[in-house]
Amino acid sequence: MHTLVVVGRVVVGLVFVAFGVMKWRAGVSHGARVVRGFDLVPERFVSAVAVLLPPVEILLGILLFAGVVPVFAAVASCLLLLVFAVR
Repeated sequence: MHTLVVVGRVVVGLVFVAFGVMKWRAGVSHGARVVRGFDLVPERFVSAVAVLLPPVEILLGILLFAGVVPVFAAVASCLLLLVFAVR
Protein backbone atom coordinates (compact mmCIF):
# COMPACT_ATOMS: atom_id res chain seq x y z
CA MET A 1 0.00 0.00 0.00
CA HIS A 2 2.86 2.37 0.84
CA THR A 3 4.26 1.99 -2.69
CA LEU A 4 0.89 2.88 -4.22
CA VAL A 5 0.68 6.04 -2.10
CA VAL A 6 4.18 7.11 -3.12
CA VAL A 7 3.52 6.44 -6.80
CA GLY A 8 0.23 8.37 -6.63
CA ARG A 9 1.91 11.28 -4.85
CA VAL A 10 4.71 11.40 -7.43
CA VAL A 11 2.33 11.21 -10.40
CA VAL A 12 0.04 13.94 -9.06
CA GLY A 13 3.10 16.03 -8.20
CA LEU A 14 4.43 15.73 -11.75
CA VAL A 15 1.02 16.67 -13.16
CA PHE A 16 0.89 19.78 -10.97
CA VAL A 17 4.42 20.79 -12.01
CA ALA A 18 3.70 20.17 -15.71
CA PHE A 19 0.46 22.16 -15.75
CA GLY A 20 1.95 24.93 -13.64
CA VAL A 21 4.87 25.28 -16.06
CA MET A 22 2.50 25.22 -19.06
CA LYS A 23 0.40 28.01 -17.50
CA TRP A 24 3.50 30.00 -16.62
CA ARG A 25 4.87 29.72 -20.15
CA ALA A 26 1.49 30.64 -21.68
CA GLY A 27 1.56 33.98 -19.88
CA VAL A 28 -0.69 36.00 -17.66
CA SER A 29 -3.18 36.94 -20.38
CA HIS A 30 -3.86 33.27 -21.13
CA GLY A 31 -4.07 32.49 -17.41
CA ALA A 32 -6.50 35.35 -16.92
CA ARG A 33 -8.75 33.96 -19.66
CA VAL A 34 -8.68 30.54 -17.99
CA VAL A 35 -9.43 31.95 -14.54
CA ARG A 36 -12.16 34.17 -15.96
CA GLY A 37 -13.68 31.13 -17.68
CA PHE A 38 -14.12 29.36 -14.34
CA ASP A 39 -15.95 32.42 -12.97
CA LEU A 40 -14.57 31.75 -9.47
CA VAL A 41 -13.26 35.15 -8.46
CA PRO A 42 -14.42 38.74 -8.98
CA GLU A 43 -12.99 40.40 -12.08
CA ARG A 44 -10.66 42.62 -10.03
CA PHE A 45 -8.84 39.50 -8.70
CA VAL A 46 -8.54 37.61 -12.00
CA SER A 47 -5.07 38.93 -12.84
CA ALA A 48 -3.74 38.25 -9.33
CA VAL A 49 -5.02 34.68 -9.41
CA ALA A 50 -3.61 34.21 -12.92
CA VAL A 51 -0.19 35.34 -11.68
CA LEU A 52 -0.25 33.27 -8.47
CA LEU A 53 -1.76 30.03 -9.73
CA PRO A 54 1.21 28.68 -11.77
CA PRO A 55 3.82 29.09 -9.00
CA VAL A 56 1.42 27.63 -6.44
CA GLU A 57 0.81 24.60 -8.66
CA ILE A 58 4.54 24.18 -9.26
CA LEU A 59 5.33 24.48 -5.55
CA LEU A 60 2.63 21.99 -4.56
CA GLY A 61 3.83 19.62 -7.27
CA ILE A 62 7.41 19.80 -6.05
CA LEU A 63 6.31 19.24 -2.44
CA LEU A 64 4.25 16.21 -3.47
CA PHE A 65 6.96 14.79 -5.70
CA ALA A 66 9.70 15.25 -3.11
CA GLY A 67 7.58 14.07 -0.20
CA VAL A 68 8.27 17.27 1.75
CA VAL A 69 5.38 17.96 4.15
CA PRO A 70 3.29 15.44 2.23
CA VAL A 71 0.13 15.85 4.32
CA PHE A 72 0.08 19.63 3.85
CA ALA A 73 0.86 19.28 0.14
CA ALA A 74 -1.84 16.64 -0.34
CA VAL A 75 -4.50 18.65 1.49
CA ALA A 76 -3.60 21.88 -0.30
CA SER A 77 -3.60 20.10 -3.67
CA CYS A 78 -6.98 18.52 -2.97
CA LEU A 79 -8.43 21.89 -1.98
CA LEU A 80 -7.09 23.50 -5.15
CA LEU A 81 -8.52 20.69 -7.27
CA LEU A 82 -11.83 20.91 -5.41
CA VAL A 83 -12.14 24.64 -6.06
CA PHE A 84 -11.88 24.10 -9.80
CA ALA A 85 -13.91 20.87 -9.86
CA VAL A 86 -16.93 22.28 -8.05
CA ARG A 87 -17.47 24.93 -10.68
